[in-house]
Amino acid sequence: MRPPVSSSQPVPVSQPDFTSPAASPSALSRDQREKRLIAAREFVVATGLPTICVRKILDAFEEYLRKKPPKYQAQADIFMDFIEQCAGDEALSEEIAAYLARNFEEQELLQLKAIAKTSAGRKLFYRFDNLPQAERLNDPDYLRLFDEQELKQFEMFLRMPAFQKFSARSAMLLGISAEIVTGKLESNRDELFRQMLDEMYRYQKEQPLPRD
Repeated sequence: MRPPVSSSQPVPVSQPDFTSPAASPSALSRDQREKRLIAAREFVVATGLPTICVRKILDAFEEYLRKKPPKYQAQADIFMDFIEQCAGDEALSEEIAAYLARNFEEQELLQLKAIAKTSAGRKLFYRFDNLPQAERLNDPDYLRLFDEQELKQFEMFLRMPAFQKFSARSAMLLGISAEIVTGKLESNRDELFRQMLDEMYRYQKEQPLPRD
């Protein structure tokens, strides 16, 4: 995509006021906590954040596999299939939603959900490397994601405290996802190991016999 043509200057991005964070869930009524969590769940569904984060984990795993001999690929596929399944796991979605509910007000989450429904927002929430992060919001290479109209939308987002706050915290989502995936791998270790042994045995049987 060609760089957007815009006469506007980079938009100053103010640092979120972390001295006035979202009210602690423990300080809210049960109804307020439930509304905040519902808004967080809706945002997670609207953006597909679990899938975005798991895809990033898989990308890192695939990069690691490129350095390994081909004979390990079949066994690695078992792990990759399992990790990919984690994207649809309710525990991962709930953990991400809980994190968002702890850090954002209900109204902020609704604003973020509205952002995700715009043309520029759909590009932001397409993959992990597109997620807004504070250090790259005015990076020209990053802004190439957007066409002229989308760039105007993005400049509007930059002025929204909820968007600034999400940009400052979005990297945490990968750590949360990695922790859940690692736990799932650990709890299913025996079954995965059995599948790997089966795959290794099958691979050995399919190899041609050595010639005399």
